[in-house]
Amino acid sequence: MSVLQIAESSQGKGFGVVADEIRRLSTMVKDSSKQVKDTEEEIDHEVIAIQGIVADAAAAVEEQASQMEELSTTVSSIREGA
Repeated sequence: MSVLQIAESSQGKGFGVVADEIRRLSTMVKDSSKQVKDTEEEIDHEVIAIQGIVADAAAAVEEQASQMEELSTTVSSIREGA
């Protein structure tokens, strides 16, 4: 039997059902893959934003540490002079 003969026979109806299911599942996989890709891109953007926040926070902590060191030096100088 040729493929066309099978497709036209009662067996062909089963093949059609299977083909429809394969198309449906293929569409679901494609949609899911896109959703995963979109989520991954969103996470990448959020990670970049967080890295910027952490870098800013680290710079602020370094600045505060420097100011505390200057303050400590100033207080020590005042104590020595008193």
